[in-house]
Amino acid sequence: MTESLDGPAPPVSRATGDGTRQAGRPAYDHVVLGDDALCLRPWRSGDAPVMAAACADPDIARFCMMPAGYTTAMARDFIADAPRAWADDGWLHLALTGGADDRLVGAVGLQTGRLDAPTADLGYWVMPDRRRRGLARAGVGLMIDWAFANLGLRRLAIGTMVGNDVSRRVAGGLGFRAEALLRSDRPLDGRRTDCVLYSLLDHEWRERAGGGEGRPAAAPPDETLLPALAAARADYPAATPALPAMPPLLGDGAIVLRPYRDGDVPDMVRACNDTETQRWLDVLPTPYTDADAREFMARAATAWQTRGDALLCIADAASDRLLGGVGLHGDELWAGVAEIGYHVAPWARRRGVATAAARLVAQWGLDVLGLGRVQILADTRNRASRGVAEKLGFTFEGARRSDHGRPGDLGNHAVYSLLPGDPRPW
Repeated sequence: MTESLDGPAPPVSRATGDGTRQAGRPAYDHVVLGDDALCLRPWRSGDAPVMAAACADPDIARFCMMPAGYTTAMARDFIADAPRAWADDGWLHLALTGGADDRLVGAVGLQTGRLDAPTADLGYWVMPDRRRRGLARAGVGLMIDWAFANLGLRRLAIGTMVGNDVSRRVAGGLGFRAEALLRSDRPLDGRRTDCVLYSLLDHEWRERAGGGEGRPAAAPPDETLLPALAAARADYPAATPALPAMPPLLGDGAIVLRPYRDGDVPDMVRACNDTETQRWLDVLPTPYTDADAREFMARAATAWQTRGDALLCIADAASDRLLGGVGLHGDELWAGVAEIGYHVAPWARRRGVATAAARLVAQWGLDVLGLGRVQILADTRNRASRGVAEKLGFTFEGARRSDHGRPGDLGNHAVYSLLPGDPRPW
């Protein structure tokens, strides 16, 4: 997952993205929501001292995972980078202000995943002297109204640490539904903690808002999560990932995980045009061409250095023929978390190829890289993909609603995790 938990990701200058702009996305400086009483507006250079002071607050620093010693210079760098972060990375971070004097009272952020994905994650914080006045709920409500109306989103999510009761009340009060308890998902106070993932769908917001009058009703508790919430932990051992310059070759005698090669293009095209592959990998172009394969392979060659993604070919150890692909997706390596994804070519199915590849990557991530959590997201309708996670001893944690699929074929993502101390039936 890519969401920042309890607040927007730590305000530091972010690395340059790929420069892709989403058609129709308004420029950062044009996003102004609300009125004088309560407004979300772009950050200004003069806000830097107040931002720095907020990020030094113990609660904000703790739950939003701010870097220690946050300075005004760091705030200025973040503010200067905010237009680029929105245009290139889909990361919108706005100042929350109140009153005719434009007083800064907090912040609300929205993070999209893929630039064309109809889902996004929310985060927020409020200045210490302005808390307990409903400002977080009202400010996030402004962002929800605008995001659903203008960005074509179908789902918004909030992730919060189990110990952050205030943030959890904000999510519930806005009608978000708890859908998963993510084990050991974030660092906290030198250890690691569970987090609760909440979601709100566009039609739920419209229905609960009653056509714009009043506030949406609070979401009922998800009864299926209550046992897990009762056992939630915030004392997992800390994780200190150690990342090599390049992913190593991995294998078990039957398969090898290696970089893609030019000779893989014909098999890659054939595999990625398969009906089942196209259904479950909704990011694939249709049809999938030689040019698509070569573009992906070029990205895969540098993905570890640029994004922390290990994108590897699953090949037959004897013939070296492509059998599929596997990845360790490192968007959240900074938090000690990575996601495993995989697909198997039609000619290699029902041979345990995906299970073997995912096992090798999980073992590498936990035992060699030192991650605190590896996870698998599988469409709840994809029995084969879910079976891989279950065979490897991953724990089912819940389902991300309306989080996967092509238009007209939307589904939920089952969330599975494996931690360093979990039993491994392999």
